Amino acid sequence: MFRKTLPVFFLVLTLWSSCKKEETPDHNHDPISTSGTAAIHVENVVGTEALQLGVMQYKNASADSFQVDLLKYYISNFEWIRDDGTSYKSLNYQLINASNVSSLDFQLDQIPNGTYTGLKFYLGVDSLSNHTLTNSAALDASSGMIWNWNTGYIFFKHEGKYVDSTGVHQPLLFHFGTDRALAEVTLPLNNLVFNSNSRNVVLKLDLAPLYGSPNAIDFNIWHNNQSLTTQEFPWLDAMKQNFSSSFSVSIP
Repeated sequence: MFRKTLPVFFLVLTLWSSCKKEETPDHNHDPISTSGTAAIHVENVVGTEALQLGVMQYKNASADSFQVDLLKYYISNFEWIRDDGTSYKSLNYQLINASNVSSLDFQLDQIPNGTYTGLKFYLGVDSLSNHTLTNSAALDASSGMIWNWNTGYIFFKHEGKYVDSTGVHQPLLFHFGTDRALAEVTLPLNNLVFNSNSRNVVLKLDLAPLYGSPNAIDFNIWHNNQSLTTQEFPWLDAMKQNFSSSFSVSIP
């Protein structure tokens, strides 16, 4: 009787041991990540100075003194350009608010491993999303960046004061937007490598070239602009050109 049951016992023991071994994860064969992450920090500056809200201490290219009480703007649809000419698009919308520190940092994930020589994005919101009003995340209506006279988003908002040619403090209001105003920004990257890691990226907006290069924005001429009429097209077009030279990027 004992001799008949012994082979059966060893057969069951062998099958149990085999099943148990298969259930143990093999860490030597875990999937290898093929993408990295960009941790982006935004800095708002005027020349060499960090932007301070509510102080009359800046000058534009036309020598107009000005201050910033409110600064908000959209940057969107980042595209990472590889050294072989191909690219990877991060479809995203970020609302930067100078008075909200948490808005100055965001993360872009799943950037394929590789070497990148350029970064492209937009100041504003593309025409499809601009007229959809999705009311989600950065595009939520509560952001205060939606027109009250037209369907669409305000791309850039600067509210403050300036000193006019007679020395009097005057309101300064720039609400920049509409499809005509969508500005493309392309910046060089010095062979930034993603290798299944996280890289820090610092993006700066400098108000000095924004109001001075290549087009000087004279606040005595342009100081209350809301993208309402065709008469504002020269201001819109000048600002759009200036945005391309107002951003810079660095890798700490």
